[in-house]
Amino acid sequence: MDHAQPQTTSGTPPTARLRTLFGKLRDLDLRVGRIAVATGLEVVLEGCASLDDSAGRPLRYRLRSCRGDAHLELRLVDGMIELERQDDQGEVLGSRRVELAGGAEGPVTAASIQARIDPDAADARETERFLRRIVRAAFV
Repeated sequence: MDHAQPQTTSGTPPTARLRTLFGKLRDLDLRVGRIAVATGLEVVLEGCASLDDSAGRPLRYRLRSCRGDAHLELRLVDGMIELERQDDQGEVLGSRRVELAGGAEGPVTAASIQARIDPDAADARETERFLRRIVRAAFV
């Protein structure tokens, strides 16, 4: 995946492709180093908290920061990824929807966060980059 401005593909990606993407995000159980999400605030992604759930269910990733532990829940809603940050008691700290565009093949694009990924072909590194952009978007 390059860092160029993603090309926008018209239309909503088929649900099956979005489930493939969610399955990939879940199965890789990504744990990445610090992610700068705001001025003076970094979070550490500590893996998927919903490993046993099917790809059609919301994903929950554990986050750790100087402000405490939290979860980031990702849901597919009408061709968008709905992001919801929750504290460890389940209280909502913030939410956002990221619109997705794409077709039956090729990349799925999230233009508002300058990200794209091909759910069928992305490797672990490309999936991590996509997830980093999703995490940053949850704090905007």
